[in-house]
Amino acid sequence: DRLYGGRRAPVIGICAGGCVLPFCILSLGPAAYPDWMATSIPNLSFMILGCGSCVPHVLLGLLVREMTHPKAASTAAGLAKLMAHMGGAIAGAPLGYMIEQNGWGGGLALLSGLALVALCSMLPLWFKMAWTTKDD
Repeated sequence: DRLYGGRRAPVIGICAGGCVLPFCILSLGPAAYPDWMATSIPNLSFMILGCGSCVPHVLLGLLVREMTHPKAASTAAGLAKLMAHMGGAIAGAPLGYMIEQNGWGGGLALLSGLALVALCSMLPLWFKMAWTTKDD
């Protein structure tokens, strides 16, 4: 909150953008790493993915609540979470098809591209502040 003044979009964008590089590294496969780093590079990539993917999921509800009118905040947050969970439920089939056709490298490249799309979708909201009323 101190670094970005309570804005959620920059934090979500940075965390989503931080997932791009680990997905790219993992898509190269173990042959791209030296033998002495064969376990440390994937483990570090998975750690960064864990840190980067949980934050947007948690902050999405807060972001939507702050960007809408206070009377519609719960409805907007519920709708955003519904869309996020529906997307997560439906995403398995296209991702599985991509992995079948192109291997794990193609699937991870797709996830890297989607993380980049998530970063780009936060850019218009980067400098937006929370909704305030005249009573504040």
